Amino acid sequence: MTYLAILVVAHLDRLVDGCVAVVSDDGTSYGQPAGKDGCHEPTVEMPTFEPLSWEVNWKSLPPKLMYEIINLHYTIEVLNHKIANAAGHDSPPDYADYFWERRHGYAVLGLHVSNFAKELRRHAGLPIAVPAPDEWSRDEFLKERKDKLEAKRQESREG
Repeated sequence: MTYLAILVVAHLDRLVDGCVAVVSDDGTSYGQPAGKDGCHEPTVEMPTFEPLSWEVNWKSLPPKLMYEIINLHYTIEVLNHKIANAAGHDSPPDYADYFWERRHGYAVLGLHVSNFAKELRRHAGLPIAVPAPDEWSRDEFLKERKDKLEAKRQESREG
């Protein structure tokens, strides 16, 4: 069980880091549109998560945790379809709806994954790292970006 928890937590942490990268990607590079002809374009790939490729005994986990982890692949797939749909109905040069959907979706996903990674750590008796007050916090970053994106979306709908 401990090996499984350590392995899965490491993969979950990498997934959250990938979410942070996507949330940070506004389609620009050095403040300029990253694509051709002045269009915004993603500069980082969306993360993948393939838990069924790991050779571990999934049955040693409580059903809720096992479901959350194994279902993440599908959750990401659904999110990516939602993002692709936004891209298909958006327009250049900034593709605002696409980038909002992408950044917001991965902020929400990153917070969700971080929370159940903590739950898995607790279950396995593994330490939960808590950043010092003066250190950067992944979870705070994701929460702040999510809140800013939601506020900006609300403002644009009202204005």
